[in-house]
Amino acid sequence: GIPYWTYNNGDEPLVAISLLDTSNIANQLDSTPRVFYLGGNPEVEFPETQEEQQERHQQKHSLPVGRRGGQHQQEEESEEQKDGNSVLSGFSSEFLAQTFNTEEDTAKRLRSPRDKRNQIVRVEGGLRIINPEGQQEEEEQEEEEKQRSEQGRNGLEETICSLKIRENIAQPARADLYNPRAGSISTANSLTLPILRYLRLSAEYVRLYRNGIYAPHWNINANSLLYVIRGEGRVRIVNSQGNAVFDNKVRKGQLVVVPQNFVVAEQAGEEEGLEYLVFKTNDRAAVSHVQQVFRATPADVLANAFGLRQRQVTELKLSGNRGPLVHPHSQSQSN
Repeated sequence: GIPYWTYNNGDEPLVAISLLDTSNIANQLDSTPRVFYLGGNPEVEFPETQEEQQERHQQKHSLPVGRRGGQHQQEEESEEQKDGNSVLSGFSSEFLAQTFNTEEDTAKRLRSPRDKRNQIVRVEGGLRIINPEGQQEEEEQEEEEKQRSEQGRNGLEETICSLKIRENIAQPARADLYNPRAGSISTANSLTLPILRYLRLSAEYVRLYRNGIYAPHWNINANSLLYVIRGEGRVRIVNSQGNAVFDNKVRKGQLVVVPQNFVVAEQAGEEEGLEYLVFKTNDRAAVSHVQQVFRATPADVLANAFGLRQRQVTELKLSGNRGPLVHPHSQSQSN
């Protein structure tokens, strides 16, 4: 679930061997290995996985019109979605342009349509990257803190009988993220509600105003269950092959399951907003946003990975990064 990139700055070819531990406790999917690429048009690393998912994808699209909404729109977008194998290939260029506040051409490059390059990209002239000092010390400190947290309870925590069992995360003042035009996000986990540690659950409350967007993101360490409380909107979920495995309108009372590491984005409708709860199968569920990944990635890496010009990289890292909550009309007006 953690995004990373690798660069060979030596004078000799580098052979890297990766060991995938699918039985790791952090993996809440099945034992089938999956690789999620944010950029490029990667080759299939695990053909048996893609064949199985393609069969399910075809079965989904063979359902009658009455059982899957938005058939016409799905057919219009199907050709565009087949162009790439990265997770961003599962989103339309128009939606990505709105989400990242970029030009249409930049959005098309993010989807990597008809990109002949695969997982490995040759960098002409080398990468120019600012490497902060003290990175190793920070990593060692984080490892020490992790070990201390895993040593167990120290006897000073709340007892079972005195644990707080109720938390109203829908209060406006409780919001963790807020955009006055797009909406708000509130979370509850074992840090704010300790009893969730025993349940191994956490929750997220999302309120999107009309046309508001919760930009593409994924759960690093949890599966999630989305339950619509009020309003209506659209949810799109993309798998590791870049296929939109779910792209439908949702209304009050409907449930949507989002597997771990699958990229998901939500947008409220034009007539009314969208409010929903997300229950996650980890008491400290972590979310990674594509926008934050772009902002933290060196400019030269983005330019070479997506074939972008420096102006487009600056636009993507700065103009397109105003938090995970986006209102497309307000962003276009600010430009």
